[in-house]
Amino acid sequence: MGVDRDCTEVGDDFVRVTRTVNAPIGQVFEYVIDVDLSHIFPRFGHSPAILASSVTTGWNTPGVRRTNTSDDGSTNEEELLTVEPPNSFSYRVDNFSSQRLREVVDSIEGSWYFSDQEDDTTSIEWTYALNPVDEPARGGHQGGPAAALRRAAEDGDEHPEGRPRVLTTAPRTGAAPGGTAGPAPGVW
Repeated sequence: MGVDRDCTEVGDDFVRVTRTVNAPIGQVFEYVIDVDLSHIFPRFGHSPAILASSVTTGWNTPGVRRTNTSDDGSTNEEELLTVEPPNSFSYRVDNFSSQRLREVVDSIEGSWYFSDQEDDTTSIEWTYALNPVDEPARGGHQGGPAAALRRAAEDGDEHPEGRPRVLTTAPRTGAAPGGTAGPAPGVW
């Protein structure tokens, strides 16, 4: 399945990635909700890669929590908030062990929305909002927490197409991003 169009928008406290992929909505939803996080969160700049999650199957029921471990040894906890197959799911990430992240972000709330398009294509919108630690944290980082994290992540590590890698985390064509393992047959 290929990517037809993609777009990224970065605000002070959020990042929104939209893509249209050539696959039916159910197939796309099942792939994304169960994706190996190491495929979409590789190391870039000073941002560590996610290496492992404590829950690798069954990530499809609201209330399920998992601990994600990064290649620098830091961890965070993630809770699945809502699941409405094949249209959407949402999650919250908090309890960051990384000092850098804890200084700026209290939690991250994310949502994925899937829309069935014509000819077995699916539009995806992935938005994640960064909830600052407090107002001084927001004011102390020009452009808000999302911009502060983006600057930290960009330190010299550009995507081959010239875009910062933090903005290319949604799955793309070919091998899964950041890894050599490919996606399930017929997906992405």
